Amino acid sequence: MQDRVSANPGRVLITPESGGAYYATIERADNPSVIGTALNKASLLTDTTAADYGLDSTATPNDALQALKTNRRPWRVGDILETKRTDLGNKWVLCNGAQISSSNYPDLYDMTEFTINGNWNNYSSSQIQVLNDITSNDEYYVACGSRSNYPWILYSSDGTTWTPLQLSTSKKVSLTGICWTGTYFVACGHIGDKSAGTIYPYIYYATNPAGPWTEKQISTAREGSLTAKVRYVNGYIVVCGLKGYSSLHQTSPASRPIILYARNPTSTFTEKEIASIGSDHGHFYIVSIAYGNSKYVVCANGSGDGRRYIFYASSLSGTWTSVNPSGESVLRPADIIYSSSLSRFLCLDCGEGGVNILYSTNGTSWNIASVSSGFASPNLGGITYFDGKFYVCCTRNSALLYSSSSYSGPWEEKQLKEGSAYATGILEKDSMITVCGYESSVANIWRKGKTLPIISVDSAYAYIKAKE
Repeated sequence: MQDRVSANPGRVLITPESGGAYYATIERADNPSVIGTALNKASLLTDTTAADYGLDSTATPNDALQALKTNRRPWRVGDILETKRTDLGNKWVLCNGAQISSSNYPDLYDMTEFTINGNWNNYSSSQIQVLNDITSNDEYYVACGSRSNYPWILYSSDGTTWTPLQLSTSKKVSLTGICWTGTYFVACGHIGDKSAGTIYPYIYYATNPAGPWTEKQISTAREGSLTAKVRYVNGYIVVCGLKGYSSLHQTSPASRPIILYARNPTSTFTEKEIASIGSDHGHFYIVSIAYGNSKYVVCANGSGDGRRYIFYASSLSGTWTSVNPSGESVLRPADIIYSSSLSRFLCLDCGEGGVNILYSTNGTSWNIASVSSGFASPNLGGITYFDGKFYVCCTRNSALLYSSSSYSGPWEEKQLKEGSAYATGILEKDSMITVCGYESSVANIWRKGKTLPIISVDSAYAYIKAKE
């Protein structure tokens, strides 16, 4: 609705029947005791009121009355209606816990908070026995693992339909980690005889997960090398692991924690021994790496030591300093990230009887927070942080996911899969959480975005306004 805008307010043209038209200005002179309400936009239909009914500034009072007749009230996106009707149209969706399409209902999607509760989509593939890690770029999700120790990946363009792909039929390279460099997907793994110590690290890389993939041995050192995760940090591809592995038990000399790094997968990889560990320390290996606040930080794991370490350095080739971040006798770091929104390093760790988060702003001084306690030696997967919440996946007789907006909790727990299921890697993309893992030699992907509320109404339905 619009007010009339006059160049000469009150001016009228008077034309007598006898002719001789002339202009005059009319002004009321009735000496009112009450002036009354003017007939204009401000009193009949303001833009604010029109917007309440989903109308724009050109709407008339009749448009608003029609909207009132149709909707009963000025419904906005996010409003919930309980009704027996089922003919509300495509602007309303049923409150049934289904996932919200960010493309179909962008306003509702933006105002909805992500929660780990509700329905998760699950994809399983019997072609792959184990999935160990997951990454993504703008176009694809890619998870890596193995079948009978041969290298396999799962990839998807939408997170719903997944394609399994075997990367080699001649080499038994069990893939342990994967990352995206901005140009290449890079997966790492190892091949060889553990008992003999003849284990060698390999990478596979490709610009598109559909292939072709290039196979490359990144070290020819005689001593066996086991790989863990591979990460792209500060312009470097860094493969984490150990060197000198010869059995599942302590040896002399013991294995040493190492990283192998290069600017791109086609280059020669440089080996860096993070620390020289004595024979009484058992097998000691680098699990993962992160970069932030001008520091590289790695978390290390092992057996027979009774202590676990975090190392930091200002350069990959420089001197690495160790930190024992807590007084606990058993720590088992599984993943480390740097959150730019928090300006902190976050390390997922297993302590005596539970899961912990270690956190630090500088990589040198650490605090510890308990995620879940009351159980010993859980198998840990990964950690991520987005939209003000921490998300941790791990395994304790089933595949589990934890979430909290604070280090101190409370932490919500979600069972992704009961039974002998493992949650090994976690990824956030487009406000959706994707977890990879496996159970009973079957690869699994669990995925969830923002979901509609679940509202049950006796003898009726609950709808939410999804778009204007």
